Amino acid sequence: MSHIDFTKLVLNIDDHLIADHKNTLEYSINIEKDLNKAIAIINKFHSYFHFEQSNIYLNAAKIYKFIGNQELELEFLEKAIFQDHINYEAIAEIAKFDRYLDQAHGENIKYNSFIKFERDFIDFSIEHSNFCDKIASLDRALKYFDQDKYKVAEELIVELEFKTHRYYLLKTGLLAAKNQISEAITFLNQAIEIIERAHLQYHLVAASTYKARGLRFLSLGDDQLAQNDFIKAKGLNPKIEI
Repeated sequence: MSHIDFTKLVLNIDDHLIADHKNTLEYSINIEKDLNKAIAIINKFHSYFHFEQSNIYLNAAKIYKFIGNQELELEFLEKAIFQDHINYEAIAEIAKFDRYLDQAHGENIKYNSFIKFERDFIDFSIEHSNFCDKIASLDRALKYFDQDKYKVAEELIVELEFKTHRYYLLKTGLLAAKNQISEAITFLNQAIEIIERAHLQYHLVAASTYKARGLRFLSLGDDQLAQNDFIKAKGLNPKIEI
């Protein structure tokens, strides 16, 4: 994957939403040729993907708990904690299983750091955006869902084609609220697929960015800084060729 794919394929932000391209990874690499800035942009997304994935797994565990599938409930709780070691809600739920009663996870810190709304995510990602109706509709629907106003939320996304993992997670919740569990799981699986694919793609782009800076350091004769970046690249993508 090339760096030019990052904003669209990894972050799922269309070009027309970007008010200032100077805040994108593509601009820092291809126009400014500033690999330090590129690394700074890359780094701020690492925790984001872990928290988002952890949150989706936690919601999956809740669905499977509701239908009495303890095996899958436990599997997704374990995945949630693997992605975010201080997901306090997942830790509290997994502690109810006998096999985890004697295991300590450290302090259960309340850390809801995933970004709930699309506008907040886009502003976090590129700092300046061209707001559009489809983002506004999804965000309003998410807010109404939080207020248990399911019918209003559903009406807002009937014809929405803005299909992010947040959209599929919202659909999961709306269907589960109507006890349509089979359909809810279908949308849940789509949310999981989207965030897992984006997280994997993030690692590939991040690794290649570190490799590029490592090669730059190497050309400047700074072997130690180069090795540090190569180690980071390998940690993000063990298959990358250095």
